[in-house]
Amino acid sequence: MNEKRLPKVGVVSFAEIKDINYYSDPLWVAVALKKTGIDSVAFVCKDSTRVTKKIRDRPRVVIVGKDHPNVALGVLQQIIHGMDLNNKINVEKPDVLFFHEGGIAAGIVKLLHPRIKILFRLGIEQKSYTELPYPKWFVKLDLLIKTIISDVLYVYTEDAYRMLVGFAPYTRKKLRVFIYGIRENLFVDENQLGHRKKVILCVARVTRNKRQDLLISSFAKISNKYPGWSVRLVGPTVDMGYLSELNELVRKLGLYRRVTFRNYVSGAILRKEYLNASIFCLPSDREGAAAVRSEAMAMRVPVITTETGGSEFTKGRGIIVPIGDEKAITKALDNLMSDPDLRMVLAEKGFKFANKYRATKVAREIISSVWKLEYNTDA
Repeated sequence: MNEKRLPKVGVVSFAEIKDINYYSDPLWVAVALKKTGIDSVAFVCKDSTRVTKKIRDRPRVVIVGKDHPNVALGVLQQIIHGMDLNNKINVEKPDVLFFHEGGIAAGIVKLLHPRIKILFRLGIEQKSYTELPYPKWFVKLDLLIKTIISDVLYVYTEDAYRMLVGFAPYTRKKLRVFIYGIRENLFVDENQLGHRKKVILCVARVTRNKRQDLLISSFAKISNKYPGWSVRLVGPTVDMGYLSELNELVRKLGLYRRVTFRNYVSGAILRKEYLNASIFCLPSDREGAAAVRSEAMAMRVPVITTETGGSEFTKGRGIIVPIGDEKAITKALDNLMSDPDLRMVLAEKGFKFANKYRATKVAREIISSVWKLEYNTDA
C-alpha cells in the first residue's frame, strides 16, 4: 500500500452486461476511475460489447469468455477463462483487479500473478446465503476460496455484512462495506431544479418482487383526495404476466391515465424522470443495494422504501415502511403528498447523504483499500 504511482486497474465481468447503465458490476468502477485520471480497462465477454460501446467515457475494453449457468460446466469454463484472462493480463499488466464473479478464475490469476491486488465484490444483498440453490458446504467453500485469494472482499450494505459474517465468520478480517457509488450526472444543484410535477416515481424492473401493485393499490386509496397527482412506473419488463396484471389492476381501480408505464431509460432521459418527480417510492419485497434510492436522493426527491436491503441508508432522511404493508405505504404517500415542506426537508437530507457517495469518490475509496493513492485524483 506504499506504491508511489497511480495503479492500472482492471475490472472483470464474465457474465453478460445487458444494461447500458454503467452501474453493472463491476463496470461502474472502471468508468468512475477513468474520470479521475486512473488508467482502467474492462475485461468483459463478447456479448457485453453491445452495451459497453454505448457508454460515454467508457474504459478500454478487452474480450474474455462468458460464464456458463450450469455449475459443473461453469467450473470448467472458469478454468478456461482464468487462463484466457491470464493471457490478456500479460499484455495489459494491471496492478489491481475487481471481480464480481469467477472465483476460480480469480484464483488462477492470483496464483500466476501474486503481485496483483484482488478485490472481490460479494453480491449477496438480496438473499441469505442459506437461500442459494447450492449445498451449504459448496457455498462456504466458494467463500473460503475467495477469502484466501482476495486482498479485500466487499459488500454494499451493512445488512449484507452482518449476514455474511454470521454465515462465514472467516470473511470478517478482509470484509469491507462500500456504499454503491452514485453517477455524477444524477446530482442536481438547487439552481437546476425546475417545477416539480405531482408525480410519484418508481424506477424498477417490472417483476413481482418489486411490488408495483402495492404502489398502485396504495395510491388508489387516496387518489380522489389528490386529483392532480399521478404514478410513473419506469423500468424494463421482466415478467410479462405481471405487467398484464398491473394493467388490469389500473383498469379495475379506474386509474387510467393516472398510472403510466415507461420502459427502461438511462442517461439524460432518466435524469429528467427524477427531475419531474416529487416523490420516489420503492415498494419491493426484496432489494440489494438498490442504487435507485440513492439516485433519487441525489436528485433531491424524497424517498419512501420498504425495509429491505440497503434501506438503512434512508433512515432519518426518508420514510421506511414494513414489507408488503399497503396501509403503511398509503400513509407515507399521504404524508408527503399533503406536505410540501416535509418533502423539501427530506429531499435536502437525502441529498446531503448522497453527496458523500459520488461514484468517483467511492471508487477511489475502494482502490485505497489496497493501494495508497499518493496523487490528487479528484474528477
